[in-house]
Amino acid sequence: MVPLEHISTAPHPTGSVRRGRGAVRFALCAACVAALASAAIPASATPTATPSETVSTTPAPASAAPTAQAYFTKLPTLTTYTPYVGQAVQLTLLSRTWVPALGTVSFQWLRDGQPISPRGKGKTYWPTAADVGHMLSIRVRISGTGYITGYVTVAATAPVAYPPVAPTTPGAGSTGAAAATRAAAHVKVSWVKRVVTRHHAAKLKVTVTAKGVAGIGGKIAVKVHGKTHQVSYVKVVKAKHRVTVPKMAKRGRYAVTVTYKGTGTVAPKTVKLKSKLVVR
Repeated sequence: MVPLEHISTAPHPTGSVRRGRGAVRFALCAACVAALASAAIPASATPTATPSETVSTTPAPASAAPTAQAYFTKLPTLTTYTPYVGQAVQLTLLSRTWVPALGTVSFQWLRDGQPISPRGKGKTYWPTAADVGHMLSIRVRISGTGYITGYVTVAATAPVAYPPVAPTTPGAGSTGAAAATRAAAHVKVSWVKRVVTRHHAAKLKVTVTAKGVAGIGGKIAVKVHGKTHQVSYVKVVKAKHRVTVPKMAKRGRYAVTVTYKGTGTVAPKTVKLKSKLVVR
């Protein structure tokens, strides 16, 4: 609004006011002209946003990568560094000796630095004939949320070998010094089918185990005691076996014995069944 006293009726090309049919020309002082000019807003001007209205187009930063390193507070060890075929090699790893305490621990056994799969995934490993002459080690992995995965490899063992066997005392047989160096066999025998007709085979279930020995190996011999002894053999490839008893041509009751022949790591064992084979 321009004050009335700033308006002059003197002739001036600035503007006019109509009164009825005539027109009264007026003029503005210089101060009013400057005020009106400063108040004008150009059509092309862009309003300036206040700081509170500012919108950032920079993408939000990704979650920070873990920087803490998972580690073991006490390094694991092996129960033996001179492994033998059929004798367990076990990792000794005390509980909660790693950071983070709730982290996940996994294992991978190595043969000459290469992973053994699929058997080499636990804390205990049973060397086999395939390991003879090769060195064993184990890689332990610790991982946890927010931590960089940590690894530790337990030093390699001496090359795997077959267990040493002491020379046998003459005439001592399986009771000599050699047997003393081998693990004791545990042989459990039960009948599956004990009563049969002539020329038909009875069945036995035989379980052979030895403490600290996996992949036991060897043979099982089943002997039927008649006028002529009948023997059948089964190769041991697992702990439990179903064994066929030799067929008998004559009716009668026959004593049966089962003998595990033993290996270089396990001593032999003979079991005589209390219940006799019945042939009708």
